[in-house]
Amino acid sequence: MTNKEILEKAIKKAVENGYPNHNYNFNYAYSTAGTIQCDGIYISVCFLIFSHDFAKSFYGEEKYESSQWVVLYEDNFNTFLNKWTLDEFKRIYPKKHKQIKKGIIVEGGNRYYRLEHERSRVKEGWQYHLQNQVLSEDPIQYLKSFI
Repeated sequence: MTNKEILEKAIKKAVENGYPNHNYNFNYAYSTAGTIQCDGIYISVCFLIFSHDFAKSFYGEEKYESSQWVVLYEDNFNTFLNKWTLDEFKRIYPKKHKQIKKGIIVEGGNRYYRLEHERSRVKEGWQYHLQNQVLSEDPIQYLKSFI
C-alpha cells in the first residue's frame, strides 16, 4: 500500500469518527514532506497527521495504560540507588541480565538488583499512539496498522 493510499484511508477513518470532512486532494501526498489540498488550500501532511484533533478521531479516546519491566538497584535499607528499563539493563550488563530473570541478584555487601513490573500513567489512546507515531521512523506507515 502506498503512502498516498494509506493517507486516503486514514483520513476516511478519521472522518467516519468525527473529523471534519473537507474536499481532500492527495496528488502530492507521497511522504510527510508532501502536501494535501484541503478545500483548495495546500496543507502539510505533517500538520494534518500530527494534529491532536486528527489523532483523537483516528486513534480514539480509549484509555491506555503502559507498563514495563524495570531493574532497581537498592541496598538493604531500601535506599534507591539506580533504575533501568530491562532493555537498558540488558545492553549495559549483558551477563547480569541472564541472572536477573531468575529474581534478585545480590552484589557484595548490602546492595542488590531487583526486577520489578512498573506501571506508568494512564493516557488517552490517541496520546499514546500519537507519541509513538511521532517517534516512528515512518509516521505514515505507523498509521497503516490502524486502518
